[in-house]
Amino acid sequence: MDKTIIKKIIKKIKSYDTIIIHRHIRADGDAIGSSLGLREILRNSFPNKKIYSVGGELPEFLSFVGKEDIIEDSVYSNALVITFDSANSDRIQDERFKLAKEIIKIDHHIPVEDYGVINFVKENYGACALIIVEMASMFPKILKINSEAARYLYIAIMTDTGRFHFGVDKKALWLSGELLNYKFDIESIFANLYTKEKEAFKFDGWVYNNFKVSENGVAYIYISKD
Repeated sequence: MDKTIIKKIIKKIKSYDTIIIHRHIRADGDAIGSSLGLREILRNSFPNKKIYSVGGELPEFLSFVGKEDIIEDSVYSNALVITFDSANSDRIQDERFKLAKEIIKIDHHIPVEDYGVINFVKENYGACALIIVEMASMFPKILKINSEAARYLYIAIMTDTGRFHFGVDKKALWLSGELLNYKFDIESIFANLYTKEKEAFKFDGWVYNNFKVSENGVAYIYISKD
């Protein structure tokens, strides 16, 4: 079943000269990593196509990951849009996705809205990036991963699984391991993700010193809007 859908996605990709990748609003590591990862795979695999990843300003803690593209509205004419990590169309960043000729949805959340001509959803996967890695592993001669793409996808998987703490099974670890066949700096990824501002450490300390525990053993704390 999956292989049939992936073949349809590849066929659509091959039929378009321009492909624009969108993620969800308030980007997290999986959204930005998946988008940039697929962008690099497609640029590496189809050098004559125009491939873009759009979204907007990233959260400060993800600014190290990479840069998205800035494009004009006219680029959407006769373009294919691929969305990531967005169960419904209201959550897609940049409403210009509606200008595209066709949309493909790739997601790992519970299905809410089938807004694409193809809707590829794997809700048992811990990260959207795992779907991309699986697609490339099935068709390595068509979807060619390089070191830059592997770095983006590794960041996506690592962040959405809580550093491989949840949403992980044997297949997820195997797919993640496949990315390690490519050269990129894992230590710098962890260093960037664990870097915090001094104020954040102070806030953590305040929480640890002031939380309460209910009679059922649940820790909680009240934080005012001030």
